[in-house]
Amino acid sequence: TKLNTTSCIRYLKEMRAGKVSCWDPVGGFDHPQPSSRLLQYGMGWMADKSVVPTVIYKSYLSTKGHVAPPSRAVAEWLRASGVRRIAVGHQPQGDAPLVLDNHGLQVISADTSYAKSVEWPRQQLAALLSREPSLHTSKYDVHDVWVPYHLSDLCNNEESNAENNEKCSPFDSRGEQVTIEVVFSFAAETNSSRCFIYGRLSQTSSFAFEIPPSEVNPYIGKMTSSGWV
Repeated sequence: TKLNTTSCIRYLKEMRAGKVSCWDPVGGFDHPQPSSRLLQYGMGWMADKSVVPTVIYKSYLSTKGHVAPPSRAVAEWLRASGVRRIAVGHQPQGDAPLVLDNHGLQVISADTSYAKSVEWPRQQLAALLSREPSLHTSKYDVHDVWVPYHLSDLCNNEESNAENNEKCSPFDSRGEQVTIEVVFSFAAETNSSRCFIYGRLSQTSSFAFEIPPSEVNPYIGKMTSSGWV
């Protein structure tokens, strides 16, 4: 079959609708196809879920999804070359960037691949959707049910309109509401940079802030005795 843009678009639409698989079930280090070993080396896991010993696919999350920041030795090595910040992607972590700040090195990871799955208290979602100021409060029942935005009363409701039902599409794992923008500015004369993060969370709240340099950053991305800030 001759390949053209029409057939490519048709195939992409079928893939989006779940009619065809976008994953090749075969491959690996022992596959006879040329470059298979190189392709496999760039992946994080084998088909049997075993970890590939690769330096191409690096994550700042452990295999269990826990934070795994660079070691002190790595941070000091990078800082010795003038590196103070690292921006990475392809590591889904909720609906807002993950910031790590340790040993004088900052890592900013921004990936919204599964942002639509972030869960919020149902009462808070109801207040946001109602647009009634009287319902907005910072206090919520600790026993309140936590649900993703797309599983709130906005979706799966006979009274929901077509536009809202489209937002509830199971094929949209990022969420139509979610946006993230990480902006860096550089000052050559001082050999320094600034990092700004803007966006909108899965339940429509907006945020905007600047990450202070590691030397004067008291909270963001810091490890504490009880977890991460």
